[in-house]
Amino acid sequence: MRILLLLFIAVITLVHVPNVFAQPRQITEAELKKLISDSAEKRKGMSYVQKRSTTGYNAGDSSDDLFEFGPNDTYHYRLLRKQNGTEIKYEGIRIGTVRYTLQQDGSWLKDIPKSQGSAGYGAGSGSGSGAGPSVPPEITQEYRYVGSEKMQGQLTSHYRKTEVVRFNSPTALTRRVVDDYWFNSDGLLLKESRDDKFENSERRYTSVTEYEYRKDIKITPPIPD
Repeated sequence: MRILLLLFIAVITLVHVPNVFAQPRQITEAELKKLISDSAEKRKGMSYVQKRSTTGYNAGDSSDDLFEFGPNDTYHYRLLRKQNGTEIKYEGIRIGTVRYTLQQDGSWLKDIPKSQGSAGYGAGSGSGSGAGPSVPPEITQEYRYVGSEKMQGQLTSHYRKTEVVRFNSPTALTRRVVDDYWFNSDGLLLKESRDDKFENSERRYTSVTEYEYRKDIKITPPIPD
């Protein structure tokens, strides 16, 4: 009887202990920034596919981007932009310092950079003649670990940053921006999203970016050298 009791306690412990550590909790800004920067550092030199879709801020505006990052500083991109009822497509490849751009007639243009000379000079200045808000906006931020979720067949850790900006002058306006991040057990970012909207307004911007890490990506020139 005692053995059965001990086994029962062990089973209950195994079931409930992981849930304790997976409970949602508040984190610091530094913790989330480190997760993001560490993931970006781990991605360097890796082969992966990045898909990004956006909508807004204006009704009907959207974009769909596909990037394939291969080894040895190579990538292939396809971009689709929709704005004001107009659809524009872009496609290009980079292999080292050589760039290839797809033309409207279906041909490829090869661009070999010239040797670097002296750096160009640029200067600009500007000033706002209009007066800014007489009252600074009120900004609140919250950082949280949301929990664990399954994604791409992997268990991920879900984190969220919520920022609320309240403008009180010249008119009352509230903007809410929610950024979500999903990391796998290796610390690599699998998905990130943003929902940026103004309360009591139709203005809204959303974006979703997904990452798929693959070793079979190979980027080759679209035309003979």
